[in-house]
Amino acid sequence: LAPEYSTDRAWISILNNVVGVLMLLFSLLMSTIVLVNLLIAQMSDTYSEIKASSLQQWQFDRIHLILEFKDERGPLPPPLNIIWTIFFDLLYMRVWRKCCIKP
Repeated sequence: LAPEYSTDRAWISILNNVVGVLMLLFSLLMSTIVLVNLLIAQMSDTYSEIKASSLQQWQFDRIHLILEFKDERGPLPPPLNIIWTIFFDLLYMRVWRKCCIKP
């Protein structure tokens, strides 16, 4: 009776090990699937938030660019802007002499 009992116990031990490993693999697979699904959901939510505000952001950036070129730069492109700069420097010096230098 003792040898049969030990072989049954050995099979139960092997079965427990196999079932334990299979349960571990199944839980790892399920947790990986759930985490990937969560990542996809987060990315989808972020994408829809950005898409909702993209038109407003584009319009804001466009106005900022227009105001930058309108207020902070001369009307001529870089090869010709030296002429514009010299002209306004001379004009400024002429006005400054008339108004600020006393004869």
